[in-house]
Amino acid sequence: DSDTSELAPGLLSNPSAAIMASEFILKKLINVTSDCVKCALERLNGGDSKLGERINEQNTAIAKIEDNLRLYLLKVAESNLSPEQEKTVTEILGRADDCVHIAEHCLKIRDTAEDMSAKGKGLTLAGKREFEVLSKALFGLMETAAEGSNEKNKRCSAKTEPLYFVVTEMTELIRSRHMDRLKNGECSYEAGSLFMGTLLDVERIAKHCSTIGVSLALQFKNNSLSEQEFARRIHRGDTEHFMEHYIEYKDEFFSLLVSE
Repeated sequence: DSDTSELAPGLLSNPSAAIMASEFILKKLINVTSDCVKCALERLNGGDSKLGERINEQNTAIAKIEDNLRLYLLKVAESNLSPEQEKTVTEILGRADDCVHIAEHCLKIRDTAEDMSAKGKGLTLAGKREFEVLSKALFGLMETAAEGSNEKNKRCSAKTEPLYFVVTEMTELIRSRHMDRLKNGECSYEAGSLFMGTLLDVERIAKHCSTIGVSLALQFKNNSLSEQEFARRIHRGDTEHFMEHYIEYKDEFFSLLVSE
């Protein structure tokens, strides 16, 4: 659904109402993007070929929603906005851009799945099991970012970055194991090369989810820190409950790879 009728021109005379409508559309955009990630991962994990068509439709919807939202917010920005309103407009534009980039990587994952299928290539059994676990963690990250944005949920926004760390560590481990399989001749070079590209797409999607989460968490903190400085503080473990959530996700996801 790419309907953006909530972005009514009549609201432009009231920046607060226009921004509220924009936030509503951003929720829709993030939800469509989350579904796109789910479909892309399912397709690479052997899901029905019809998922490819759905990903195309989602990508088209995401591009249309983002375009309409961006043009609307540029008109909103022409008003006499308060510093806080200007900041909100910038944040919405940033999160919408993240969604577009996530969708682009979903298309790449879809293309990899289609290429493997057309050439009769596939992951090794071990690679398939590892990617299934990674898929659960990545989709969990996307869902956490989406829920935090949809409900302005402080708890969810605090969980995004710890899960991003775990997804990154999982990707690094899977990449290392995959290289070993290539060296040992357990996986064809062609399939292996395609899969390495997919791991890069996973990392890029995770990073955009991280950006959304940091932006949300900073919004809840309501301070003047830049996203970069706030992210550094999170990474140092200076923020509340970071290690608690990090350990929780290590146990839930990373431990499944270690037990392989």
